[in-house]
Amino acid sequence: MWDRGPRDDPSNGGVLLRDADGHGPILRPQEEADIHVRWQVTDTAQEAVVEALWSAGKPAVWPNCPDHPNTHPLNAAISPSRALVWACPLSDRVICAVGDLPAE
Repeated sequence: MWDRGPRDDPSNGGVLLRDADGHGPILRPQEEADIHVRWQVTDTAQEAVVEALWSAGKPAVWPNCPDHPNTHPLNAAISPSRALVWACPLSDRVICAVGDLPAE
């Protein structure tokens, strides 16, 4: 399970989403959750980040596609091997596994 600690502590296996005011949920799917549930959590987290960037007046492209910089974000996708990955929406090229993006 990802949820191994206090519900308000993202270091215990959650994804903490906060807006500029410091408000937001911690998303915690179970590790063994269906791949489609994990995809939905990833997609929801991405939407929240893009909206927060746009609200802050920054480019709303996250995660940035390395093949087409500053034009579109990567898409969360389920690979044929049932892995959760970031892929280019134009070429369908898999860039990396979700969780393995390099820091920007």
